[in-house]
Amino acid sequence: MGGTVLYDEECEFCRGVVRFTMKHDSRNRMRYVGVQSEEGRRLVIKTGLPEKDTNTVIYFTEKKISIRSAAVLYILKEMDGGWKIFFILIIIPKFLRDFFYRLIARNRYMFISNKTGLH
Repeated sequence: MGGTVLYDEECEFCRGVVRFTMKHDSRNRMRYVGVQSEEGRRLVIKTGLPEKDTNTVIYFTEKKISIRSAAVLYILKEMDGGWKIFFILIIIPKFLRDFFYRLIARNRYMFISNKTGLH
């Protein structure tokens, strides 16, 4: 199946997460589009989110558009290996998952260091 991951290409943490995701997607099921690109802006508009929203990861498939924590979980589900197990977290209410997603998104620039292992 696979889909398109829309991410903040100006954020080093986000780029690191994309590199990590690509490394664990040996079947190349996902493609990656920066939110700042022309295609990225068009895709953001399709979601109804503000065009300048760079704090939200979005995952597009043929059947649905997932944002924030749901996008992360669907991306993990597409990855190789044991990452799929985290999809069980989808049973946690969206408002609670998205609270933690927003907390990380707001503070993502603080996570940038050589200790993250994402570089």
